[in-house]
Amino acid sequence: IGGYAQSKWLSEYLFSNTNAHIIRLGLLTPDYYNPKFNENEFLTMLTQLIIKTGAIPFESDEEYYHISKNTLVDITPVNFAAQFISDLISSRYQTPYKEKTIPSISHIANHISMSLFQMTNIIQEYSNIKLFNLRKEEWFDYLNELGLSTIEKKLLEQTILIV
Repeated sequence: IGGYAQSKWLSEYLFSNTNAHIIRLGLLTPDYYNPKFNENEFLTMLTQLIIKTGAIPFESDEEYYHISKNTLVDITPVNFAAQFISDLISSRYQTPYKEKTIPSISHIANHISMSLFQMTNIIQEYSNIKLFNLRKEEWFDYLNELGLSTIEKKLLEQTILIV
């Protein structure tokens, strides 16, 4: 969907025949030390939508536990990614200032993801909002009643119901 996998494969195939170094970025989030949130950034949008809806879908307590523990959001602060890229690039150039000729691909993503369970706990703790659970069918109906845009509904459905 969207050609992501195909374009990823093609670009890596084309560059594998050169001495290029491909740097692929995972989900970048605001600076860790001085966060500036962009309302169109994925994590910010997801957090705001969870707060706006105030509800998480589930079929049973067991399923909610499974979904919330296993739905993971990759969180890589942009300043950490920038530092890694800087270190990576500077390590490729060494005395006598020749670029290494081995092609390589780096995927920059945090090795620790945040689960939906952790995210909802943080939201509840810092926003004084108590999220409630709805069965999936009720949750879909509830999203329609709220008048969310198609993009907002897709973002919630694709993220929360991905498991």
